[in-house]
Amino acid sequence: MLARAASAIPGYLTQFPARSRFLGYSMLCLATVACGGDSPTEVEEVEEPENPCTAAVAISIGETSNGSLNPSDCVQPDGAYGDRFSLSLSSRTDVRIDLTSNAFDAFLELRDNFGNVIAANDDAGGNLNSRIIQPLDAGSYIILARSLGSAQGGSYQLSVSLGPDCSPLGDLTLGETVNGTLAADDCLFEFGGLMDNWSLSLPSSQKLRIDLKSSDFDEILLVRDPQGSIFAGADWGGPTGHARLEIELPAGDWTISVAAPVETERGAYTLTVDVAPPCTPGTDFVLGTTVSGEITASDCLFDGYMPADSFGVEITQEVPVRIHLKSADFTPLVILRDQNGIDVGWGY
Repeated sequence: MLARAASAIPGYLTQFPARSRFLGYSMLCLATVACGGDSPTEVEEVEEPENPCTAAVAISIGETSNGSLNPSDCVQPDGAYGDRFSLSLSSRTDVRIDLTSNAFDAFLELRDNFGNVIAANDDAGGNLNSRIIQPLDAGSYIILARSLGSAQGGSYQLSVSLGPDCSPLGDLTLGETVNGTLAADDCLFEFGGLMDNWSLSLPSSQKLRIDLKSSDFDEILLVRDPQGSIFAGADWGGPTGHARLEIELPAGDWTISVAAPVETERGAYTLTVDVAPPCTPGTDFVLGTTVSGEITASDCLFDGYMPADSFGVEITQEVPVRIHLKSADFTPLVILRDQNGIDVGWGY
C-alpha cells in the first residue's frame, strides 16, 4: 500500500525495506503537499527564559513596583537574591529610591549602564528598609532590589520618585559661623533624617576643624567630595550637642552636610569651619620631671577626633621609660610615637 501511494509522486522511492516501514511512512506524511493534502504541520518555537541577571523591568519616576525575591531571581556573589529594574532619565534629576519589606533586610544598589555601583544603602533611618537619594545625569541606570543576607526572600515594594532639593544653602568661609535650621521641608539624609548642605571651596589643601552644635537634635556631620559621595563624617567628638571633625582636604569644591538620624529630629544649629590648630608638640618634656596641663575644646584633635596635648621628648640612648598620666576629669590615655608618627606604646 505504501509503494502504491508513493508511486504517485514522480521520482519518489517506491521500494521500502520491511524494517524501514515506519521511517517511510514518516517521510511520506511530510510530503503531503505533493500529494495534494493539507499544509505541513508547523512546529511551535519554544522561547528560552530570560536571564534574570541581565533582564530588567522598566520603572519610571513616580512609579511603584510590587515584587518578590525568590531562588529564581538573579543570585548575587554573596548568595543574596536580587531583582533588576531599569531607569531612564532624559535630563539631570534628583532621584529618590525606596525599597521596603517586612520579609527581609532590604538592600539597594544603584548602578550606571556599565554596571558600576553609584550608590548603595542598607538601613534607612535605623530600620530594615533602604533608601537612596541621588542627583543623576540624563542616561540609563540599573536599580538592584536585593536582600542584605544570603537566601532571604519574600515580598517587597520598590518606589522611584523625585528627590528633595538638596542644593547647598550657601557658601562657607573659613573662620566664620553660619546659623541654620533643620525643618520638615529640608532635603532627606540617605540614612533617614533631615539634612542641610553647605558649599566649601578650597583653593589649596587645608587641614580643617569643622564644628556642628545643636541643642535640638543629635548631630551628624558629613563631608562630601565634588561628586557628592561621603568622604568623612562624625556624630561625636565634643560634649553633648557638639559634633567635631578635623580633616585634611585637598583643593576643590566640597559639601558640608548637617543631618539628623531620624526625620522627627529637627531644630536650630550652628556650623563653623576653620583651620585646625597644629598637632605639633607644644612643650619639650624632660625625663624625670612632671608637667601639668589641661585638655580644652581648642586643643588639637588627636587622630582627628580626640582632643589632646602633645609633648616632645628626646631620648639619646636606650633606656626603660615609664609614662604616668593622671586626671580626675577624664579617662587618661597616653600614646608614645616615634619621630615618624608610628605608635610604639600606649596605655590607659
